[in-house]
Amino acid sequence: MNYTQAVALAKAGKEEGFQFLYESTYKNKYYLALKYLKDEQAAQDILQDAYIKAFDKLDTLQNPETFPAWFGVIVGNLAKNRLQKKIRYCFLTSQSTMKKSLLNMKSKTKRSTISRSFLTASVKPSSWYTK
Repeated sequence: MNYTQAVALAKAGKEEGFQFLYESTYKNKYYLALKYLKDEQAAQDILQDAYIKAFDKLDTLQNPETFPAWFGVIVGNLAKNRLQKKIRYCFLTSQSTMKKSLLNMKSKTKRSTISRSFLTASVKPSSWYTK
């Protein structure tokens, strides 16, 4: 079976079409997600979400032979989105922890000085710093 046949079967709701698409792409796309996320469970979760999304949007696939590449884009985008959410959460958590630490300081002068500099600081990419 090729991808054109499998996509046609899947669009018709036939299990063998979905099964072929899943079995022929799972291993490579799992490693793609794992490369992004560095976490086996997160990679499996992303892959599950990606298959649901891909099978739901199968009608939008213009060239069925490109299914592996199209599916890879879905996996990559979902993995990148997960990383962005994780980074945002980590930053907000560390920011919250820092604010709590500042509020617990005994010296009001230290607290206001550090607090002002912390609250007005912005995160800049490392490429902005000069050596």
